Amino acid sequence: RYFPPLGLLLVAQTLKNAGYDVKLFDGNEDPNYQESIYRTISKNTSDVVFVGFYLAFLQIRDCIALLKGIKSISPHLTTVIGGPFPAVFPEKVAASPLVDICCNGDGAEISVQLADCLTNEKDWSEIPNLCFKKNGQIIPDYCLDSVSLLNLKNDLNQFLENQPDKTLDYFPSLIEMDSRWLEYATNPKILNIISKLIGENIILWGS
Repeated sequence: RYFPPLGLLLVAQTLKNAGYDVKLFDGNEDPNYQESIYRTISKNTSDVVFVGFYLAFLQIRDCIALLKGIKSISPHLTTVIGGPFPAVFPEKVAASPLVDICCNGDGAEISVQLADCLTNEKDWSEIPNLCFKKNGQIIPDYCLDSVSLLNLKNDLNQFLENQPDKTLDYFPSLIEMDSRWLEYATNPKILNIISKLIGENIILWGS
């Protein structure tokens, strides 16, 4: 009759395995699912860690209406969107004032990490594959984590100190001058970011 929400079921079971109480709402089974969600949130506002949605292209209108209703009940409740639509348009989804976090890719393990951080009031901004707003700006899901970024900056500064005659404009034979840049060029995290920007066909230049 319809396709079961396998993705949501996987996320729900992973959260349950981690010790969280999960409520799953399926509009195919409950024609009054919106009222059921509102009622559950109203009764358990202080206990709800976040509300997650699976968003496909045909569900946008219903999702917006549902998000408006949830935010009217609990304005500060964290809303998380995953599924096909945010996978294609993560920054568009995250830009909505109704959406707090956009999840791109498999959300099962990410949901546990996010729930742990929210429950313990810890920083979740470096959990991979999340797109969100911070200080009015969209932080895309292809950002490099702070440790890798710091290492990259430190190595660049050291390289410039060792090459005072060079500028940032052009470095011929860069890899031959310092093999660390080959390590960065083949770093899976960096390659993943580049592939999201230009595609998977990547050519490495020596400068």
